[in-house]
Amino acid sequence: MRELVSALAAQHPEDAWKLYADRLRDAGTVEGEVPQGAALHARRVPGVVQAAAARLGWGVEARVGGADVVHWTDYVMPPPTRAPLVATIHDVLFETLPDCYTPSMRRGCRAVTRRIARAAARIIVPSTRARDDLMAIYDVPASRIDVVEHGIRRMPDVPPAHGHGRFVLFAATLEPRKNVLRLLRAWQSLAADARLVLVGPRGWRDEGILAELERTPGATWEGPVGPRRLAALYRGALALAYP
Repeated sequence: MRELVSALAAQHPEDAWKLYADRLRDAGTVEGEVPQGAALHARRVPGVVQAAAARLGWGVEARVGGADVVHWTDYVMPPPTRAPLVATIHDVLFETLPDCYTPSMRRGCRAVTRRIARAAARIIVPSTRARDDLMAIYDVPASRIDVVEHGIRRMPDVPPAHGHGRFVLFAATLEPRKNVLRLLRAWQSLAADARLVLVGPRGWRDEGILAELERTPGATWEGPVGPRRLAALYRGALALAYP
């Protein structure tokens, strides 16, 4: 989102940009990255209200008026609008890997995806797998789907991290669909002359992952890290493990 908004604002400085958030985890950080001239709107909606709104097909934000186009990028119910809706759907793994999600997450993701499948003028997906799943499960015609690979964000130019010695890096949320348990158990089977360093925030159903981490010699978890620390870890690592 940071790269998309920054690029659009740079290419079209005369246009007005409105950014809508279901919630802000760190408002200070987000507001510091909002391009000049863009407006940030956020409303904290209680979970029970949001769930009820999703079941009824209502948006949790006020109606978006006066927009030429609305681009929606998250599994949160899009706001009511008369403008053409373009939506990015990253995947429908809540359908193909349901055990990796909680029941409430599956219900919410399905409600949002059904709404987008009906209402979006165009849908952007990052892979042909996501396109094929949308077509098969939600009956979206191929003519409304564009496959656009995700871009990259240049990392800060920092020295490599050496504090762990030789290490393999894992960078992702601690959650079932990242296959962290398998990575930890594989690491336990090795007599590796290196360490396994995990970085990223806690996710859902992570209790078993944290317990397995305690039982894994040579493995450490740093939690969420900033862009400079992450860049240093990438540059210092022997390899990236992403199962």
